[in-house]
Amino acid sequence: MRSRKAVRIFMAVLAVCLVLGVAVSVMAEEKAKPCAADIKKFCANIEPGAGKIMACLDKNKANLSDACKGQLTKMADEAKNLGSPCHDDILQYCGVFKPGKGQILNCLEEQKAIKTGSPYGRLSGECFNKLAEMKKQAK
Repeated sequence: MRSRKAVRIFMAVLAVCLVLGVAVSVMAEEKAKPCAADIKKFCANIEPGAGKIMACLDKNKANLSDACKGQLTKMADEAKNLGSPCHDDILQYCGVFKPGKGQILNCLEEQKAIKTGSPYGRLSGECFNKLAEMKKQAK
């Protein structure tokens, strides 16, 4: 019972961390148009990668535009369901990474890219599809 609650808490934290990783990726490419002006204004001197843009936005969250805040909230909502389809994949391949800075998402992306003879790389089909769906919605 206790471990089940711990897993649920971990998955909730993981979902938030994963969305941050997606947000960093999307914003680094400036595809998240609602945040593009905020990134230019507050994070112009920040080199994208390793969650640096997201950390910059978080540091300046009180000053972000309503559009950017709304986009970040939308992305967080979309990512909440990622944990369940990818739970086993995360435990098997990405358990050594701590949530934050997009590390788990990067790990999943790396597992997806590994040539195994499967179109999903090392990922389960369910996790592969959920990652693809999340990326598509973020664009």
